[in-house]
Amino acid sequence: MVLALMGILVAITGPRIGSGIRGAQIKTSVRRFAAVMRSARTYAVTHRTVVVAATDLGSDTCRFRIQNTRPVQPADTGSGFRSQPIASSRGNTIPDVFAEPFVLEGDVRFIDFRFAQADVPFTYGAVMFLPQGNSTGGIFVLGPEDGPFYEVSIDPVTGRVHIETKE
Repeated sequence: MVLALMGILVAITGPRIGSGIRGAQIKTSVRRFAAVMRSARTYAVTHRTVVVAATDLGSDTCRFRIQNTRPVQPADTGSGFRSQPIASSRGNTIPDVFAEPFVLEGDVRFIDFRFAQADVPFTYGAVMFLPQGNSTGGIFVLGPEDGPFYEVSIDPVTGRVHIETKE
């Protein structure tokens, strides 16, 4: 009788435990991505650089590019700033977190990217964090193919990163 009761309990709770573990792994992956994006903003501000985060939709990988912005020399013409790539991570100027591509865990993928005011289909997503703390803004939609989905949004005015759940 006791064994039968335990068998029933395991049959009921087993799938819930499995889905709970998967859900925790998905949330952890999304939170790690948001943390890396916050680090990119902080790095751009503290080092007076431009940090670009870009990903192909459908993939699990986000790549970063860091550029110096310095005033243009008097002989130069243009916008007032020149953009130059910084040395590689082996030159000790790029933190390791940006030197290698960031890879989402498990079956989490970059599903969609959009701007708050535009409904245009993209094949990749990219956000630029600027030295003043602002950004180009955008919303990354992440999750496994079957959901749940999460939106990691970057505010264009403040550059702040927020996470929202979208079922």
